[in-house]
Amino acid sequence: TCSVLPTSTVSMVETDGNITEIETTAVFKGGVQIADGGMAQSGSISITEDMPVDTVFYGSITFDIDDIGQTVDILTAALYGLATPFEGIEVLYYQLPSAGVVNAWSGDPATLGAYDEPIEITEDNLTMSIPLYNGQFNDGMLPLPGILLVYYGYRLDTGIIKFGSTPTEVTILP
Repeated sequence: TCSVLPTSTVSMVETDGNITEIETTAVFKGGVQIADGGMAQSGSISITEDMPVDTVFYGSITFDIDDIGQTVDILTAALYGLATPFEGIEVLYYQLPSAGVVNAWSGDPATLGAYDEPIEITEDNLTMSIPLYNGQFNDGMLPLPGILLVYYGYRLDTGIIKFGSTPTEVTILP
């Protein structure tokens, strides 16, 4: 689990797209396990030396107590910053609608699809685990060196998004 990982600073995306750091009781944790290593906030994988490699991404969200009673969309997003732009592209954006599923995404927070079904936040349901990915990374998935950043958050009915602003990070080396 992610209990040993550092807690992320929390930020908010307002409906107008502005991002601000906020004070909240929400807690976001995420980690990656590469091969037989332990769960960590970051790691690295070499395309030529390590792939294919078993990789696990896991996160947890403890919701803000002020959001109890609201139904929210869980959000997971991955940004892959290429070390060298390819055909004019510097960053690839992905959304993760369910465990093990990765889809292209525009990068616009307003269009980010939900992870699984909406969740009603209750006093008895303040923390949820997110088993994001458990499988092999291979050179067909991430064929170019770069940095993969994975974020966790949730969207309120108002459209406001609360998310951990410290991503889980994997460096993809040549």
